[in-house]
Amino acid sequence: MSTVRVKTFIDVIELAPLKSGQGVTDHIVASMGAYREELRTLKEEARTAFQLRQIPGLEVKENMVLVCDTGRYKITRVKRKDDMYLEALVERD
Repeated sequence: MSTVRVKTFIDVIELAPLKSGQGVTDHIVASMGAYREELRTLKEEARTAFQLRQIPGLEVKENMVLVCDTGRYKITRVKRKDDMYLEALVERD
């Protein structure tokens, strides 16, 4: 198993429904630095995780999206690392 860890800048986006009720729009709730990890094994597909700081008053949830220089990622699971950090497991959107 190999791991590639890269520091990157991300936008945390919440998907908000349009007033017309047809579709959704992006609402940026935070912009910050984070670490992106590409986890690779021989038998499984590559998995991506982001480690980011917890922001007081902001709850990072599974229905949010992370955007960085390599693309757009949908959050599939959020794990608290400790009191200051979160790990968001993601898949390409």
